Amino acid sequence: MLAAMAAVVAMAVPAACAGDDVPVVRDAAPSTVAPTAPPPASVLAPSQTTPDTIAAPDLPPPCDPSVLRFSAPSPLADGALAIRIENVGTVRCEATLDESPIVDESMEPDVWLDAGGAGELLVAVDAVSCAAPGPVESIGLIVNGAPVAVVVEPIEACTITLTALYPL
Repeated sequence: MLAAMAAVVAMAVPAACAGDDVPVVRDAAPSTVAPTAPPPASVLAPSQTTPDTIAAPDLPPPCDPSVLRFSAPSPLADGALAIRIENVGTVRCEATLDESPIVDESMEPDVWLDAGGAGELLVAVDAVSCAAPGPVESIGLIVNGAPVAVVVEPIEACTITLTALYPL
């Protein structure tokens, strides 16, 4: 840093004209050496190696796709779709959609569903970004690694994107 500052100062001094008694500063070396940071620690402190003090949460098992029921009523007023996901099984489970190719990267792709509980999946529908939107009669999902096709009321779309998943 100091070397860079000295170079800037050296460039800021005007060059001496012939006959001037002003010395020309070309490459001024810094008069002090910048302090260096200590080397990174190579050994962890004891407090950094102790076991966790908080137990891991009790996570529900992945949902078997056969215990999930999907339904999609008419499109919403803005053209988006709301797909209802019901857990008709007897245990609380987790539905994961992260392998679906149309998941928005900012979306939380998991939802925990109580036995007999439900969740909702919002699907953004873009019907204006292309010259000729195509027909959409089902939404292809991948739920916990298994492909699922959710039949929807026919719509026209350029693209569809899963944007939100939450329990009801």
